[in-house]
Amino acid sequence: ASSRSVYGEGAYVCPSCGLDPVYPDSRSLEALAAHRWEYECPACVQELAPRPTREDDRVRPASIYAATKYAQEDLVQIACKALGIGYVIFRFQNVYGEGQSLNNPYTGILSIFSTRVRRGLILPLFEDGKESRDFVHVEDVAEAVTLGVSAK
Repeated sequence: ASSRSVYGEGAYVCPSCGLDPVYPDSRSLEALAAHRWEYECPACVQELAPRPTREDDRVRPASIYAATKYAQEDLVQIACKALGIGYVIFRFQNVYGEGQSLNNPYTGILSIFSTRVRRGLILPLFEDGKESRDFVHVEDVAEAVTLGVSAK
């Protein structure tokens, strides 16, 4: 499993020239002022397309929070290897499912959206409205953890 905070915005591919992977930096103020929301290929300047994150993709922590999470993974790996203990690292983002509180803002975007809908407020769209997030059901997370910890 992977998360956006550790991988940054992830890898992209250029449908025009085939460059893959592309790891774009933050968009420039010039691009934002011109309402160019999508990342552009450094080779041909065409719009990039996001692609699924692969296990061997480069890690690019996008915040202090992400850097500390990644550092914790390194600590687990170092300690477990030194002690001869097996380990599995999971990175889950946007887990949802039964029993989730929709009233607690710390439970994520589903809480925020459902609160706004119940109050009759609009759901804000940012930039061009094409932003996306991956959600994973808690039962799928439970299955992944079960498989991960039972793997030899």
